[in-house]
Amino acid sequence: AQAVAVYASPTRREVFRLPLTVRDRVVVDPTFATRDLVRVLHRAPRHVVLVLSGRQARLLEASGGVLRAATRSPFPLTAERSRSRDAGRHDRGDRSGRSSSDTEAFLRTVDQALGTFLRLHPAPVILVGPEPTVSVFRGRTRHLGPLSAPVRGNHAGTRPSGLAQLVRPVLEDCLRSREREA
Repeated sequence: AQAVAVYASPTRREVFRLPLTVRDRVVVDPTFATRDLVRVLHRAPRHVVLVLSGRQARLLEASGGVLRAATRSPFPLTAERSRSRDAGRHDRGDRSGRSSSDTEAFLRTVDQALGTFLRLHPAPVILVGPEPTVSVFRGRTRHLGPLSAPVRGNHAGTRPSGLAQLVRPVLEDCLRSREREA
């Protein structure tokens, strides 16, 4: 169920992919017909998806049901970049050469970067990641709100289109909750 909305005027042109079915139509008018765009925005509100693992984190922005990498952020982050900042510390590592304090330092770095991004671009956050990383991060951060029900599993390599499908149930639960409150 995907549609395309094409808007053109002498001064502007835009193309939007809509994640829903629409009735085919052509509107020639001095103003734009935006009913379908508004419907998409109500059905898929703006949010961000933090994809987390013990070694990397990436942040995606969702707008109109489409996930894209958050370009105005320090993400993606990797544990190696975080560890190089703390190179003066020497901890006894586990079999992978990484200690739990390395993971905690990485998650602190992710939380700080997420906080900075959200101060500049406020949005609800959906967290995606494996256990126990998700639980540790949820216990440490102050930046998760009403959409914070996590999507569990290692999805570090999952493409944005696949992630959009994974987070859709969380988003729909939130929208149903808003409906009940209203």
